[in-house]
Amino acid sequence: AGLDLKTGFIVGAHLKYASPTLPIGFRADLNYARNAFEADGDVNLSTITGFANAVFTFTPQTSTLRPYVLGGLGFGRASFAADGEEDDVNESGFASQVGGGVEIPL
Repeated sequence: AGLDLKTGFIVGAHLKYASPTLPIGFRADLNYARNAFEADGDVNLSTITGFANAVFTFTPQTSTLRPYVLGGLGFGRASFAADGEEDDVNESGFASQVGGGVEIPL
């Protein structure tokens, strides 16, 4: 009984607001992902998440490289569906997010 992975996808978007004079900004993220595999029938796992974050940028908006850290709260939902099963499994809840990176203006 092997596990046959199939093609999945992720669709995401984010909205950012940053003041040209303040180091603190706002970022909202929304993502949807769906992955499939076959193990004694077709199985699908999908997730949808949304987060609202505060973003602290260490350098001015005019800099070429802008390192940042972010943190915030969000909500997510995961659904697990298998062919031949009577009930799908759906779980949802609140979550926190912490991260960082470097912004490079194009």
